[in-house]
Amino acid sequence: RKRREIADFWRTMLDKEKDIILPLDTDGCTYSHFTIQVNNTKKWLQDFLAKGIQLGRVIDYSVPYLSVYNKKRNKEYPVSLKYAQSVLNLPVSCKINRFS
Repeated sequence: RKRREIADFWRTMLDKEKDIILPLDTDGCTYSHFTIQVNNTKKWLQDFLAKGIQLGRVIDYSVPYLSVYNKKRNKEYPVSLKYAQSVLNLPVSCKINRFS
């Protein structure tokens, strides 16, 4: 329940932001991660860190571009690359106090 409340908090805080894609608000979702998609991950990381909030980059790679696949890749995968470069995870730990 607490992670759901934190996800709702993030959704409310970021609802008016431009150039951001928020996760769908799905009934029953437990929000182990609150993953957003942004155009400038570096700026978001810096801005949040300046506020004392560390964002995560759990998946900052594109599978087709991993070195193990270099010899087998016979085409480009721009969508996969774009997602890998634009996804950030906001904290949803139950230890977070949204008023701090």
